[in-house]
Formats: sequence, structure tokens, C-alpha cells
Amino acid sequence: MILNSSTSYIEYDRAEIESFILRWNETQSVNCVAQGFITNGTDHVWISCTNYLGRGRFILDANGDPAEMEIHSWNVQALDGPIKHSKQQYAHIGDGDYVVLENGARELCFGLEGGGSPRVLYAAIARYDADTLEFVNLHVHPSMKTMAYLAFHEHRQVAYTTNWTDNQGELIVFDASTLEWVDRNATVQGLPEEYQSDIPFIQGADMDGDILYLMVDDFRSSLIAIQMNDENEYGGQVLSVKHLGLGHEREGVSVYKDWLLSLDNQWKTWEDRHYAEIVCVSLARPRTSNRMLDLAVGAMLGLGVGLVVAWCLWRRNTLRAAVANAEPSYIEVVQQGNPLT
Repeated sequence: MILNSSTSYIEYDRAEIESFILRWNETQSVNCVAQGFITNGTDHVWISCTNYLGRGRFILDANGDPAEMEIHSWNVQALDGPIKHSKQQYAHIGDGDYVVLENGARELCFGLEGGGSPRVLYAAIARYDADTLEFVNLHVHPSMKTMAYLAFHEHRQVAYTTNWTDNQGELIVFDASTLEWVDRNATVQGLPEEYQSDIPFIQGADMDGDILYLMVDDFRSSLIAIQMNDENEYGGQVLSVKHLGLGHEREGVSVYKDWLLSLDNQWKTWEDRHYAEIVCVSLARPRTSNRMLDLAVGAMLGLGVGLVVAWCLWRRNTLRAAVANAEPSYIEVVQQGNPLT
């Protein structure tokens, strides 16, 4: 992914965002109280709708970019496994990630929380089979009460998460090879001043290689990119913070090729309904508004036309000068005596 090291703010108007919307079944989107969105580098996708899970595929356009999404299978009782396993009333499956364990098992790992506010139950990692969506196991954290997301770092075989608030700029680490929580947290260096004490309301995350993307549910839809350190060190360094201005309640995110796919719950209070929406934002090719794009294209065309006209005038003057110094040809003599010319 291409993200520069400077903090920037990208403004999107609603008309421009509409062109980025990933199309999918309207009934499914209305029924889904969206929390998590997962891809794995292929056309497979998974979605968390708070208390149930779905599995499907992208429909790609001619360029290989996602254009639509189809969900083919569901586990509408995804909370039954964690509840039976723990004998606790878990109620909220958050954002997660696709995990390939060292033994080759392909799983989905989600942050799991209890219901109500404030949260009372200890948060946990809930593991599911990536193919069948069946519950596999549960790993309860000894002190966390909120766990809105989980991001898996395949290279290091660890997963990162944080409290929803009061995280002090540190990532809590789960060792996927031993399936145990790590005592030492990962410290994030280079945070902007506004995040020095805390990065509040992180609701989605994904790893792309060694870069961790965190999506913050704030008024600016802040996207934080962190370069995770070598495997001999914990922690990471902030590469950039981009305020995407996408609006609505930002939830899970996933990186697919050069695209950031950001899931949200779009509330229409005047209609007393909501629906889940996936906004596709190009990470490698920053978008501008249609008006700015038109101006840029117009300026380029204008410059090109101006250069052509200048060349033509120069060429005409050069030819005229050459003709003025030459003897007239037979055709020119005839034309000079012709009243019609």
C-alpha cells in the first residue's frame, strides 16, 4: 500500500462516495447490524453482523477490483458456541481477521464482548472455521472488557487488539502459535499529539504485510497506518494518519489489493431503519472530487491543445519565411494569374 509519512485530510462528498459503494443484497444489508469485515487476498469475504456470521465472494470488474459482493452461507447461531463453552452471555461479535495457523488450519478470529453498557464480561477471542463458520474455541482475556477488533500478523503469528477506550497507545498481543495472551504489550511510536494518551473508538483493523491499519469511529473516519517492527521487537511506528471523512458509524475494515473496504452502519433515523454499507477507498490512487478531476483533465487538455497550436503557428511561420526567399514554382505562377485564387 502507498501511504506517505505526512498526516493528511481527504474530504469526500456524498456524491463521490456513492461511486465507491460495494453492491450487495439489499435485504441482507438491512438485516445486518454490521461489526466486522474480512478478506484474505482472494475473492472470499466474511462479515460479522453482531450475532451471526456470513461467508461469500466478491464479483470483480474487468480490472480485478471488487464491484459486488454475494453472501452464500450463514451461521445464524454463531453465538451459541461461545455461550455454551463459557457459560457466559456473550452478545457481540466484532471485527476480526482471517488466520492461517502453523498447523495449516484456516480460521476466523473475532473480538467478542458481552452485551449491555458498560460491558461486564471479560472480552475474548472467538475462533471459527473459515469454511464452515462453525465455532472452534474461545480465549478469554484476563482483564479486558471491550475488544472491538482483532488483526492477525501472519509473519509473526500474533494478533493485535486494544480496548475500545483507554488503550494508552498500546496494542495487546495474542500469540497464535501458542494460543495464549502475551504478557508484554506492543507500544506504538510516533502518534500525533491528539492520540498521545489514547486512540479512542477503534472499531476495525487489518494487516497488510507488516502494516497495521486501524479505523477509528470518530467524526473524521481516521485511518491510522502503523509499520510493525521486526520480529525481535514489539511495537510499531506510525506511518500516517488520514481523515477520510466517510461519515456514519465506521466498523470493520479490510485491505484487498489497493483498496480499503470500510464497513459501516448507515442509520436513517427519519425512516427508522439502518443498513450495512461497504465503502471502497483506493489506498494507492487517492481520489479527488469529480469537480476537481474535471478541472485537472480540462487543464491537461487545454495545455495539450495550446502546445499543438503553438507548434502549428511556428511551423507556418517557418514555411512562409522559406517560401518568401524561394523562386516561385509553376503552380504558384498560374495561381497568381488566376482571378479565382
